[in-house]
Amino acid sequence: NFIKQNNQIFTAALDARFENSIFWGSEGFVENEVVVQKEGTTAFNVVFDHVLYRVKEDPKQVTLNEIIRNQDPSFDSIDISKRYFDFRLKSNSPAINKGKTGSLTTDFYGLPRNGLPDLGCYERQ
Repeated sequence: NFIKQNNQIFTAALDARFENSIFWGSEGFVENEVVVQKEGTTAFNVVFDHVLYRVKEDPKQVTLNEIIRNQDPSFDSIDISKRYFDFRLKSNSPAINKGKTGSLTTDFYGLPRNGLPDLGCYERQ
């Protein structure tokens, strides 16, 4: 909610909601995939709802609901050297059926979200 220019901090209101999401970087190079910092006195509302993330410490000044911490989401195939990233979930993923039912009834490919949705943009079929 802020930008720093010429040693001055300018703030703005922030209203952000992350729902049914996965924040997981490759190879564990980053301990905190989620960092939230509030400056000033402007309105600040950040919500993580039904989210899987890698963190050393939960972000401060946010609302957390149904969080899965530091469990590998078991993506299908990641090969950094070949720049190949398939973020569909393997059958053993802790993100399966951990989402919140909402207005999105299909996944990224248009496949149906059955029952409780999976976290992330792909529904395990």
